[in-house]
Amino acid sequence: MEATQSTVKRYRQVGSILAVALLTTVFGEVKILPFDNAPFRFGLGSIVFFLAILIQPLPILLTGFVTGIVVACSRIAMDFLLHADYILTDSFAEHMPATIFYIVFALCLSKVDLQKIKNHPFLLGIFGMLFESIANISEQLITSLFVTKSWQPIETYMLFFAVGCLRSFFVVGVYSTITFSEQKKQMHNLLAIHTD
Repeated sequence: MEATQSTVKRYRQVGSILAVALLTTVFGEVKILPFDNAPFRFGLGSIVFFLAILIQPLPILLTGFVTGIVVACSRIAMDFLLHADYILTDSFAEHMPATIFYIVFALCLSKVDLQKIKNHPFLLGIFGMLFESIANISEQLITSLFVTKSWQPIETYMLFFAVGCLRSFFVVGVYSTITFSEQKKQMHNLLAIHTD
C-alpha cells in the first residue's frame, strides 16, 4: 500500500514538473527581443516558472533543469519546422543558453528557504529580482561567448535588473493575491462551520 502511494506521488510530481516545463515553454514564446541581431529574449516564461515554484512545492533544481531542456528542445524543434535553412548546430547554439537561465535561476532559488520568505513579500521580491538578474546575465554571457561573439555594453546589463524587478514583484503580487484569497476562503469556511 505504501509503495503504491509512493509511486502515485512520484508520478504526480513528474507530471507537475512536466506541466511547469510546458507552461513555461508556451509563455516563454510571448517575448521581447531587446537587442538587435541577438537571440537573447525577455519572455513570460520565467514569470510562470517562478510562480509555479512558489505555488507547488517541487524539487527546484530538477524542475529548473527539466524546464531548461524542454524550452531549448521546443525552440530547436520550431526552428526545424519553420525554417528551410535549418542547421541543427546553429539552432542548438542559439537556444541552449535558455537552459542555462533556468538552471541558474533554479540553483539560486534552491539556496534560500522559500517556505520561510514566502510570508515576506518584499524580501521575496528582492531575492526574485536578484536571482533572475543573475540568471539573465549568465544567459547573456553564454550567448555572447558562443553565439553572437560580441559583447553588450555594460549599461545594458542594468536592463536585466529593471526587468527582473518588474517580473519578480509582479509574481510576488500575484502569489500574495492567491494566498490571501485562499486564506480568506479558509477563514470563511471555518466561520461557517462554527456558526452551524
